Amino acid sequence: MNVQKAEIYVIRLPLLSPFRTGFGTISERELVFVSLYDKSGIVGIGESANLATPVYEPEYNNTMIVTLQKHLIPLLLNTPIHLIEDLERTYAHIRGNNFAKAAIEAAYWHIVSQQTHKPLRKLWGGVKKSIPVAISIGLGTTIDDSIKKVRT
Repeated sequence: MNVQKAEIYVIRLPLLSPFRTGFGTISERELVFVSLYDKSGIVGIGESANLATPVYEPEYNNTMIVTLQKHLIPLLLNTPIHLIEDLERTYAHIRGNNFAKAAIEAAYWHIVSQQTHKPLRKLWGGVKKSIPVAISIGLGTTIDDSIKKVRT
């Protein structure tokens, strides 16, 4: 990978119903995406899983965007990166900011997947085509409401 250009996108998606937690209620999900443009013309897209405000983790969308713009992306531009270890070495001196780094790494793996014509599970040595997952349902407005959400 040799990144020639990068773009950051912020997308706000309204939730079908409010998501309540111990730190507040979320009615829309603000997502940050990073597009890395490889010199070969391949575009890799990575997403961050952090939140719009610093209520769960200290790193949140605004700090992640600044970290990407001023620190991580400039390190990547026109730097040959062959392995994930090369990518990690480019920003090893930057402490924390794991959500920003994860978005960059996701875009890297998207590029590698396209270059090799292999799905991520094969690149990472996985064998299963599907895995069991769970959801986070959030709190109800009452105990009975929470129990009802669990049962459905």
